[in-house]
Amino acid sequence: AINVVGTNVRDCEAVGGGSTCYASGNVAYSIVHDGPYPVRNHGGGLYDAPLFRGRVERARALAAERYLTNPLSGADRGLIDPYLRRELVGRPLSGTYTLRIWDDPALAWSNVEDVQLLLQYRYWTRQE
Repeated sequence: AINVVGTNVRDCEAVGGGSTCYASGNVAYSIVHDGPYPVRNHGGGLYDAPLFRGRVERARALAAERYLTNPLSGADRGLIDPYLRRELVGRPLSGTYTLRIWDDPALAWSNVEDVQLLLQYRYWTRQE
């Protein structure tokens, strides 16, 4: 999930207000995961996993004017859960990520302070 942080990130007055603008605390984004995808094998060596490009297109990012806490609080979990995506599940964490936040007339870029990526990631460790 993606969280766009800042004060007044969505400026509904700039687009003439309207209930739909005020009701949507999100912005559209796309993310691409490119290789190479080196992963550590059981022997401890690196292996370039032959994967296709990972992609999430025109998803919604949270823009609720707050940072997500670590560990994730119950309030934060309630806000971000509807924005969790599963398209990249099972892919290695390594690689190059390109995030594109789509332009929106109500998005005030000058008010964006930070972008958080929430990853629900598991890994395995070699056991002797």
